[in-house]
Amino acid sequence: MLTRRSALIGVAAAAACGTLPSPATAGNDLLDHAIARMGGVDAINRSRVLAWTGHARIHADRRNIDIGVESVVEPFVYARSDTWLLSQGRGSMRSLEIDGHSGATISNGQSSPMSAAMYLNEKAQFATYGLMRLVSLRDAGASFTTMPIPGSGIPITWRYGLVVDHPAAPSATLYFDNTAALVGIVNNVPSPNGGGMSIDQLFTFGELRESQTGMYWPTSISITQDHLPFFDLTIETFSPRQAR
Repeated sequence: MLTRRSALIGVAAAAACGTLPSPATAGNDLLDHAIARMGGVDAINRSRVLAWTGHARIHADRRNIDIGVESVVEPFVYARSDTWLLSQGRGSMRSLEIDGHSGATISNGQSSPMSAAMYLNEKAQFATYGLMRLVSLRDAGASFTTMPIPGSGIPITWRYGLVVDHPAAPSATLYFDNTAALVGIVNNVPSPNGGGMSIDQLFTFGELRESQTGMYWPTSISITQDHLPFFDLTIETFSPRQAR
């Protein structure tokens, strides 16, 4: 069995020789390289629950809102994100929580159920982190195919793509650079305003950094919605674990 180190060396060698998956190569090859680049199956499986802290900027109504962030995500099962205005401190904290088939917002110790539209939007957003674990692309009911030629508006460094269908997440295209690092995702999610509307999203990920479990995770996540800046997150600490 390949060690994580030898697998990563193999990825680098393949990239240097121009042998990373081509249009004629099965998506499994690309996914194998990408999983190795993220630390390998064992490291990812030790990271079933994702947890991070950081700060973010929300772009809304021609304003920039700076917030602190603490998030815990058990992909496709549970998510909680605590945020607060950096200008006001933790006393301004507001939380979002998704637990199974329900969602709630929490402010000043009071919990209120999300509207159906908000729940569907937040559930879809948090499901993206599940796809980012990559091993989930081999879950029961999931499928993927290669997309060798990036679409318009995709950075030239995004060299390879996997079009993914997963029963617990919106359809998405995952993009990788020439070292098989995950660099971006394109998807479409329900609008929190309902009415059958949807939002086109583009996620851009920063450099991968190793965690204590051996899993690699982006140091930053930026999101555009309908081609406009929406959210820029800088991750300060990333502490994945086996269970909540």
